[in-house]
Amino acid sequence: MKIVCYCAHADDLVLGAGGYLARLAAEEENQVTAVFATDGLMHPPKYTDTREWAKKACETLGIKEIKWLNLQNQRFDSYTMIDINQRYEALELKPDLLLTNSKNQLNKDHRIIHESALVVTRPLKKHVNVLSFEATPWRVDPFMPQFYANITETLDQKIKALEAFKSEVRQWPHPRSGKAIKTIAAYWGMHAGYEYAEPFKVVQWFK
Repeated sequence: MKIVCYCAHADDLVLGAGGYLARLAAEEENQVTAVFATDGLMHPPKYTDTREWAKKACETLGIKEIKWLNLQNQRFDSYTMIDINQRYEALELKPDLLLTNSKNQLNKDHRIIHESALVVTRPLKKHVNVLSFEATPWRVDPFMPQFYANITETLDQKIKALEAFKSEVRQWPHPRSGKAIKTIAAYWGMHAGYEYAEPFKVVQWFK
């Protein structure tokens, strides 16, 4: 199965779907590709290059292929939707399953990439299953998941992958802390009858 995680920023992949992607990447028949809409640079006032951190995080999760769309961080609204979509479509990935940012996130970059994901996975030439995830707990609307992935065996990989983003990791109770990842995973695991879980909203599903 071909799987794409199409998200706004590299740490979104880890925070929202790192445990499930590590599971998928461990299955020999799967091909997992990370597509980051950003250029990997933290623009003023930080000027930090996160691309090597992203590569290390993906390696930790078993993801071997990374693509960048080279949009400026926190400036996605300065691009037209057709430009963003064409940058993704030029990759010609043709996934069976696509994971993307939730439309409920406060971060506007996340909402824009969710919209782009809906466009590029329209069931015209191929049926693509789409799941969305939360990268942060800051929302404009409630997040109501219907799909839960058991990440009990891959939680440690997820936490280690986050640690690759040196300037982004924070101390508890910030949501980008190792303790927060474990606490959130336990919370959603409680909903699903797992020790630790990641939640996803089913955006579209074909069978």
